Amino acid sequence: MIGFIALMAIYAVNSVAGMIMIKLWLPNVQAAWASGQWALKPTIMLLLGASLYVLSFLTWMIIIARSPLTVVYPIAVGVTMVLSTASAIFFLNENLSLTAVLGMLFVFAGVVLLCR
Repeated sequence: MIGFIALMAIYAVNSVAGMIMIKLWLPNVQAAWASGQWALKPTIMLLLGASLYVLSFLTWMIIIARSPLTVVYPIAVGVTMVLSTASAIFFLNENLSLTAVLGMLFVFAGVVLLCR
C-alpha cells in the first residue's frame, strides 16, 4: 500500500509540476526564438518541465501495470485535479470561480462513487 501511495504521489507531483513549468516557460521560449535569440534559462526550464511530464507518464505505466485501472484512474483524476487547480492558483495566479469549484466537486463525487 505504501508503494502504491508513493507511486501515485510521484505521478501526480511530476505531472502537475511538468504542466505548470511548461505553462510558465513556453511563452518565454517562444518569444526568444521568435526574435532570433537563444534563451538558455527558459529553454532549460521548459525541457525540465517536459522531462517531469515524461517521468509522470512512465510512473503511470508502472501504476497501471500493478493495479486495477478501475481503481487507479479515478484516484489519479481526483488527485491531479486538486493538485493542478491548487498549483494554477498559487503559481499562475489563476482565479477559481464558484462554477469551477462546483464542477470539481461533482467530478470528485463521481470519482468517489467510481471507487466504491
